[in-house]
Amino acid sequence: MVRPVIDRRRVQSRPGGRLGDGGLQVERTELAWARTESAIAVCAVIGIRLGAHTRAPALIAAAVLVSFAAAALLVSGWIARIRAERTAGGRGAVPLTFPLRAHAIAVLIPTLGVIAMIFVIWSAAST
Repeated sequence: MVRPVIDRRRVQSRPGGRLGDGGLQVERTELAWARTESAIAVCAVIGIRLGAHTRAPALIAAAVLVSFAAAALLVSGWIARIRAERTAGGRGAVPLTFPLRAHAIAVLIPTLGVIAMIFVIWSAAST
């Protein structure tokens, strides 16, 4: 059995090393977090609508606050990506503000879960 010969110099000179992804993993991760932020915004808007059906002012207020936080998160991420691209001279770049946004996401997701739990309990108690 003949083993293929691998030119190690050629593999190491490739962007991304052996993976050969050209450093795109970071960009894919950033895009995944942007989708997560968008999903949070959509869920928050759904929370506002569900809160309106229950006519519970506290639930509506919590959903509105989460919606505004999600909108601010989306806008700040969008602005950070634009700034990073301008700084990189048009090449795709990842913003450096991600850790703050990750903590905001970590707070917003459980908050949406609490809003959903309150809605379920409210609906069960009203029937």
